[in-house]
Amino acid sequence: STAKNQKELVEWGLKKAAEYLSSANMNLLEGRLHPAAEEIFRAAETSLEAMLYFVGISKIIYPGKKLPFRGRLALQMLVRDNLVQTGKLSGEDYNNYLKLATDLHQGGYMSTRKFNRKELEAYLDFAEHLFKKAGELQ
Repeated sequence: STAKNQKELVEWGLKKAAEYLSSANMNLLEGRLHPAAEEIFRAAETSLEAMLYFVGISKIIYPGKKLPFRGRLALQMLVRDNLVQTGKLSGEDYNNYLKLATDLHQGGYMSTRKFNRKELEAYLDFAEHLFKKAGELQ
């Protein structure tokens, strides 16, 4: 049934987000800042995916004029439309997520980008906040 599939998607998202958070913590402890940044980013996005699955979204696809958007941009638009506009996620949390996504994900592609441990710890705290919010929806 659709409800069973949605529940499985939510559980999958929460499980993956927990794995990413654990890996991010381990990488931070070991001083591997670039991998920690990527895992923090993945944890945040996967928590948001779990929240979307909870509200009935089954695929991270957003309609476009010619072709549908997929991936990160689709996720951002779906979060805006289905979580922020319905009050399940605050505008402040959404803006913080966009900042995290821009800084951590794009920074991972720049060979000159140096991540700061305190900055990553703050992002990790925020990713854990999103994970907690996703878990509360269940």
